Order: sequence, then C-alpha cells, then structure tokens
Amino acid sequence: MRHRGSCNGGVYKHEKQDEEVYLAVEGTEGLTEKYILEKLSFGSCQIEKEALPDRMIFMQIPRKGRQNMIDRGAIAQLILNLRQ
Repeated sequence: MRHRGSCNGGVYKHEKQDEEVYLAVEGTEGLTEKYILEKLSFGSCQIEKEALPDRMIFMQIPRKGRQNMIDRGAIAQLILNLRQ
C-alpha cells in the first residue's frame, strides 16, 4: 500500500467552536482510513493526538500549474460541498 499524495486542511465549525480537520489522501487500492490512523498514531509517522484528522477523503488530489502543485482551493471547495 502506498499513497501518492495527501493534503490536510481545516474548516471552522461554529457549533464546536473549533476547527474540523480533513485529510485528503490519494492512494493505491487497499489503503484504508484505519491503516492511515494507525500510522499517524504510533511509530515513526506519529503525530499529536489533537492533530489527527476528523475526516478522511480518498480522492485524486487536484493539481494545477506548471509545477503541478496541490490545488488547495479545489480541495477546500470539495470539503465545503461535503459539509452541506
């Protein structure tokens, strides 16, 4: 299992008075949310518990420009559309 790329972002939720963290992942078949959370929770890829994503989205990461940079605006729009 490999991932080809990922991007995280947050959307402020007034109800929680906090940010909801999203992780967009472009991966190969068989890559699961459980596997990613295990890697982020333990070992060399571990991050702080408070920084773990609230939701994951498996998708083709949109890119733009000649340098093929991640299109964070397109991902943010997708997240907003999912919340509605």
